[in-house]
Amino acid sequence: MAQPASSRQQAFDGVGNVNCQPPCSMSTPKSSRGNGSGSLFGGIAGITGSTITVASHGHGDKTKERLRRIPSVQPGALSYEQLIKEGTFGRIYAGKLGETCDALVKTVIDGASLTQVACLLQDASLLIGVSHQHILAPLLANTELPGPPEIAYPYPSKGNLKIYLQKSRESSTALSTRQLVEFGLHITKALAYLHSLGIVHKDLATRNCYVDEESYVKICDSALSRDLFPDDYDCLGDNENRPLKWLSLESLQKKIYTTQGDVWSLGVLYWELVTLAQMPHEEVDIFELTNYLAAGYRLEQPVNCPDEFFTVMNCCWHSEPKQRPTPSQLLSYLQDFHVDLGMYI
Repeated sequence: MAQPASSRQQAFDGVGNVNCQPPCSMSTPKSSRGNGSGSLFGGIAGITGSTITVASHGHGDKTKERLRRIPSVQPGALSYEQLIKEGTFGRIYAGKLGETCDALVKTVIDGASLTQVACLLQDASLLIGVSHQHILAPLLANTELPGPPEIAYPYPSKGNLKIYLQKSRESSTALSTRQLVEFGLHITKALAYLHSLGIVHKDLATRNCYVDEESYVKICDSALSRDLFPDDYDCLGDNENRPLKWLSLESLQKKIYTTQGDVWSLGVLYWELVTLAQMPHEEVDIFELTNYLAAGYRLEQPVNCPDEFFTVMNCCWHSEPKQRPTPSQLLSYLQDFHVDLGMYI
């Protein structure tokens, strides 16, 4: 049984003392929210401009507005080479746009319902137009009827972070703590940038991150995650599947989604990194989770997790949202910790 957070160290300073709000800052990344045109697929046959027919699929006005910012691709311009993961109705493929450009493609089966299509488009629209080295944003979309919608992303050659971590358990070359902290740094940088734009992710977890050929981790949207990672989502009788084991206490209690709630989820993601994507709160009945957290209980410290890193996680899980560190504050501390880890290698 995990100990209540009140009985353990909940914060940090440079020498391990308690301080949940370390004075630190982060410079703004040299990137901006543009018009979503991107450069990866520029000039390739199949791109037809920025006007997309979206009304027929029945998604909301905000989603339609976001989708208008992304270039469209003619049906058939995307070719599928390998099925990466499939669910009940969702599919993720490795494919190509034209003859040379690798792409990750999210789509649904032909028989998907309008509700399933709308969910794909709504979730995929979250990061449209966001440009950052640690964010995997859609670059192209095909939403023209009669075929299913297709959302194309730059291809992350090492795949989904959750699956990547799980496969590493059996690898002859184990991921070091320093590498895992570096992954955390990448994600924290991306989240700090999203929050600077006023974007709340709402579903931050390793399943919604990808790893590119240079081992850069990138936050992606949550499109299709409920279908492709069904064990990570639960329903409390309200007909709404949510990532309950990653959500903050206030999100569980009141369905409130804020930047501080994202920070709580970020702490759970850090825990996922160290455990190589184990299921958080696996021993807790999902219907008791809210009371469990309200009583002060938190995830236990994983084996081989440095005290300094676990203290960071605990800061993210403070019951009072305003007492949680910001991503910029977390970034400052993790950068120093990452340097310190390098001194022992």
